[in-house]
Amino acid sequence: MKLGLNKDITNLEYHAQLSPEEHFYSSSQLKTMLDDPETFYKKYITKELGSDWIPAFDIGTYYHTAILEPHLLEKECAVYTGKVRRGKEWEAFKGLHAGKAIITKSEYEQAKNLIVATRNSKVAVDLLEGGVAEVSLFIEVYVKSGGVYILTNSKSIYRLGAKGWEIYANAPTFLEKGALKLRLKVRADMMNIEKGFILDLKSTKGNAKNLQKTRYKTSDFVYDLSAGMYVDLFNAWYIIQGEAPPFKTFWWVYASKDYSNCKSYWSGVGPGGEIGDKTLRVGRAKWVKAAKDISRFHHLDWEIPDEPSCLESLPFEDEWLEIKEKKESPTKPGRREANPKAKQNNQQRAVDLL
Repeated sequence: MKLGLNKDITNLEYHAQLSPEEHFYSSSQLKTMLDDPETFYKKYITKELGSDWIPAFDIGTYYHTAILEPHLLEKECAVYTGKVRRGKEWEAFKGLHAGKAIITKSEYEQAKNLIVATRNSKVAVDLLEGGVAEVSLFIEVYVKSGGVYILTNSKSIYRLGAKGWEIYANAPTFLEKGALKLRLKVRADMMNIEKGFILDLKSTKGNAKNLQKTRYKTSDFVYDLSAGMYVDLFNAWYIIQGEAPPFKTFWWVYASKDYSNCKSYWSGVGPGGEIGDKTLRVGRAKWVKAAKDISRFHHLDWEIPDEPSCLESLPFEDEWLEIKEKKESPTKPGRREANPKAKQNNQQRAVDLL
C-alpha cells in the first residue's frame, strides 16, 4: 500500500491486516478504540482476536458492487442457492468462489431490495452520476499535544480544528519531538471533486425515510465518525499537495432491505448552499478522540490504566432537575401572596366557564 490516493486496489487489498508498524487504521478500527481500547489492542496490536464477520457485510458488499461497480459483480460476488452454509456442497461452492463475497438466496432478495430502491431514487441516482467510485486514501497524520496535525510538501503544518484544517504557526521541528506518526486509511464509496462531496451507501433495516430513526442509527453505528474522518483526511491529502481542500459535504444514501425504500441525507454544505455541519463536527471530534487515545496508549506502551469515571446522566434527563427546581423555587421577594377570596372567585369562574 502506498501513501496517497489509490483508485485501483480491491476491497480485499484495502482491508488487509498488516503488522502494527506498517498498518493503516480505518474508521471502523478507530470506532473500536472509542468503544474499548483493550479490544482495539487485542485486535490490531497483538492480534489475539479475529475479525467480526457477519452475513450483513456480504449483503452490503453485493449492494455496493452492484451500484458502484456493476462490471465487477460476477468477479467479486456470488449467490449460493443451497439451504445452509455447511456441508460438502457449501464447502465446494466456497472453494470455487474463494475471495468473493458470498450471499444466500434469501440474502440476495434483501440485496435486490437495496439495489432497486436506490435506482428508483432520483436524488440518489443524481448523486451517483459523475463521481469516481471506490477511491482509497492512505495517509500519515501526527498526534501531539492534544491535537492532530499534517505536514505539507512545502513543510507547512496544519492543525485540525473544530471547523477543519487550519494553518499552524510553528516550524516543522514542532513535530519531531514527541509526536506519534499515525497511519490512517479511508475508502470512499464515491467522491465528486467538482461538486465537493463524498458519498457513502448504507444498507439498513426499517424505514430509510424515517429521519429520527436514521439519526439514531447514524449515532449508534458511529457513522458520523466515518463521515468526519473521510472529509478531513481526503481534504488533508489535497492540502499536503498544496491544493485547496475540495470537500465540503458528506452524503449518506440509506437504502432499506425490508422496506425497499431509499433516502439521501447530508451534512456540511447543503444542495442549496445552506450550512448544516453539526454531524460532521461531531464525527470529527470522535475520530480525533480515538487518534489521541491511540497516541496516549502508545506512549504508555499499551499499559491501559484502570481509571474510574464520573457517571453523569444523559442530557435528556435534565428535565427532572428542572421540575424539581420549579417545585422548590420560593416566592419572589416583594411579591404578595394572592388574596384567598379572590383566588376562590377565580376558581368559581373557571368552573362556570366549563
